[in-house]
Amino acid sequence: NLDRAVLSLLAETARAEVFLPGELLVEVDEEADCAFVIIEGRVGVLVPGVDEPIHHMGPGDSVGEYGMFGGVRIATVRAEERTRALAIEYRSLKACLLQHPDAMYDLLATTVARLRATSEQLAAANAR
Repeated sequence: NLDRAVLSLLAETARAEVFLPGELLVEVDEEADCAFVIIEGRVGVLVPGVDEPIHHMGPGDSVGEYGMFGGVRIATVRAEERTRALAIEYRSLKACLLQHPDAMYDLLATTVARLRATSEQLAAANAR
């Protein structure tokens, strides 16, 4: 959900990647070095102990940014269909966010919203 100017800046250092259905963009507990912005396609977010994806993401969504703050992946992200994504190294993402505080705020707001939604989903699943 970053604005076009920020995405254009990030695209200068990003690398394009394609994932086929079933391929992993990231895997839980692996070392994290980049985030992804989904350009086309759909991915599912899987967490340990839950068989089905807890969240689905598509064009314009970012995944993998949590690792910038903890070093390892907290979830597995799997392509559900052919997916094109831009991989953005954390050092480039951090530099861009420091230059564009509004983008940093937007990313933080998105992250908090996802954490709230995930907490609610997990609470509902545990209540069953």
